[in-house]
This record gives sequence, C-alpha cells and structure tokens, in this order.
Amino acid sequence: MKLKTFRFAPLAAVLLAAVFLHGCGYRAEAAPLASNAPAAAETTPAPTETPVFTVEYRLGDDVLKTESIPFDGSPAADAALPEGLYLVAWTDETGRRADPAAPVETDTVYYALARPVLNAGAAFLFPDEYGLLRPESVMTHAECAAALCALAPEERIDPSLLAGLDAAPEDALTREELKTALDTLFDPETVEPVLEALPETESEYVTRAEFAFCVSRLLGKDITAEDVYYPDVAPTHWASAEVLAAAGSGTFTKESLESMARDGFPLVRRISLPARRRRVFSHRFGI
Repeated sequence: MKLKTFRFAPLAAVLLAAVFLHGCGYRAEAAPLASNAPAAAETTPAPTETPVFTVEYRLGDDVLKTESIPFDGSPAADAALPEGLYLVAWTDETGRRADPAAPVETDTVYYALARPVLNAGAAFLFPDEYGLLRPESVMTHAECAAALCALAPEERIDPSLLAGLDAAPEDALTREELKTALDTLFDPETVEPVLEALPETESEYVTRAEFAFCVSRLLGKDITAEDVYYPDVAPTHWASAEVLAAAGSGTFTKESLESMARDGFPLVRRISLPARRRRVFSHRFGI
C-alpha cells in the first residue's frame, strides 16, 4: 500500500526551524512601524533685546559724563572739561590713547589726558639783577617754579610739583625734574622729541638755555635775534632765538638800552610773576 505525500511538509520544516532557533536563544525583533506623521519643526529661540553699555568720561576720579550706548553704537565723545583745561587725548584704563568715537561692545571708561590752557605769549625766563639772562647758568627750582606759574594758572599746576620745587628753591633743576615739569604743561608725546633735540651733555642738570629751548619749542614761539636784545645772549648762541623768545617781547631793545646807558639813567623793572614770587630790582646797563 503506497503512502500519500502531504503537501504541507515545507510548512512543517519552517515550524521545526523556528523551534530550533528559539531553543538556541535567537529572537526576532519586530521592526518599528513607519509613521506617516510630519516631522516636528525645530524650535526657534525668541529674539533678545539689543544690549546697552555704559560709557563714562572721567578726569582722574571725577566723572565728567555718563551715557548709554547700544551694542555697536558710537559714543558722542563730547564731555566738557573744567575751565582752564584743554583736552590732549582720551585714554583707556591702561593709559593708552583711545578713540571714544569708536563703537563699543562692553561697558567702557575713558580718561581725559588734560593740560592747563597756557599763556603762550608770556615771558618765562627772567633776567637777573644785572639784566642778564645767563643762558649757560643752571636753572634753579625757584626759576622753574616762576616759569611754570607765568605760563599757567597756579591752581592748574600739579601741587606736588610746586611743593617739591619750593622745598629747595636754590637747588639746580635736574633733567628728570625738567621732564616732569614739561609733562605737566604739555602732551608727553610731544615732550620726548624736544628733549632728544637738546645737545648731548654729561651734566645731569639743566641750563637756562636748555629750559628755554624746550619750552619755546613746545609753545611754538618764533622770534628773531633782532627783536629783543640781551648783552649776554650772542646771536651765534645755539639757542639764542629760544632764549630771547623765553624772555618775551616785553624786554628792552638794543637801541633803548644803549640810549639809557648813554644818558646814565638807572633802570627799574618789575618782573611779571605771581605775587608770592614777585620782586623789584634796579640796575644800570653798561654796553
């Protein structure tokens, strides 16, 4: 008798294979169903406000002006200085020159580099009791203090500088003290080139001619040797123009001195100095 062949044999084989794989630890994972829902849109952050920075303008520790500047905005840079001072430049907290009109990106402080308004036409190198300018004599502390006060209001000059000069009035002015005095009146960046233009010397002290040369150059004084006359300032002197400019246009001309000497008139002159340094002297010229 012949057995019938069943057609479901392949199905049985598949079932047997599944049982075998399960026994060996294999397990089929169902794939996640794909979703037809649209993808979620990315979250856009809310716009932030434009930052605002504080800009201060100071003179030393005194605040001259404060303003609020939006990010990348430019300050007005128009802070007014006290009367009697002029602005040389604005600086940052390190002392470097800064441009206050540049856009700001943080809170900023600008410091005023200010100097006193000078009386550029004033005489500041005064003759001695014999009417001589003594260009090659050393400049004393008292003479330097008188020169500073003739050029600038005393209240606008560094008090510690004047106190140091008054403490030893007859001492000779050193080159370091000269630079300090010039920095008090002028832009320090313009002082250095003038000091470098002085003739080379081994002396640590400053002559009256050197002082007159520096200040006259920084003031931009322009004078010819014929404008004023002093017997001890030769036209060939290396700083004759600056020395005579420092003596001022109010000094006597050569002709007036010769006339007075011929007529035998004594000369009395009051030097224009601050009251505490004013003195009256008389002398006779012999030319």
